[in-house]
Amino acid sequence: MDAAMTVAKCLTCIFLLGLNGIYMLQVVQARQVSLTEKLESAAYQDTEGTTYKIEPGSVKISIVTPQVLYKRLRKPFMAEIQREESIDICLEQFDRFTCQSIYGAPSKKLPAEPPRSLLSLNIPIAFTDISYKAIAQKKNGTQTKPLNDSINCLNRELPNGYWLVARKSTNIVNNSNLRLDLKNPANRLKVNICNIIYANIDYLEKLIK
Repeated sequence: MDAAMTVAKCLTCIFLLGLNGIYMLQVVQARQVSLTEKLESAAYQDTEGTTYKIEPGSVKISIVTPQVLYKRLRKPFMAEIQREESIDICLEQFDRFTCQSIYGAPSKKLPAEPPRSLLSLNIPIAFTDISYKAIAQKKNGTQTKPLNDSINCLNRELPNGYWLVARKSTNIVNNSNLRLDLKNPANRLKVNICNIIYANIDYLEKLIK
């Protein structure tokens, strides 16, 4: 392979020039840092010098579209509808005590029905679920045992009303960057994780198109 072909195929090339032009070519293949690697590099150090970070190889990324969010929100709503229908059928044959012992007492309030506008929303991503194993490394180098953790990075473009519905029937919002107690240094790591997601949102959107 001649130098011109090599240059065309490499991403980063370092040329050493001599009097007669290029006499030596060192090719350095530039490897793009993956989003997973960027997330694994996320860390937060508290005032005592303890660093909260992610165990390499433990990151999992799940992209949730508005359409999938709709299905998740509709599931508890439909489950409650079906449960109440079962109670009504049961009451045709048995007393209320028996039916409630089987299906539980009727709910005072149904879970909120998700708006169907989620199905046609022109926003590619509703939120990104990041699961990982968290490590706390003290100043002297000792580390805690990796613990499973996760954070939902909510898309800032999604109208807040949808999250109000989600908050009533799922744990999506409670485990999101909107509900973090920042007095807990481990949650500061989660903030950094979501910042990385936001910085790479265009890349994530291309993955699902």
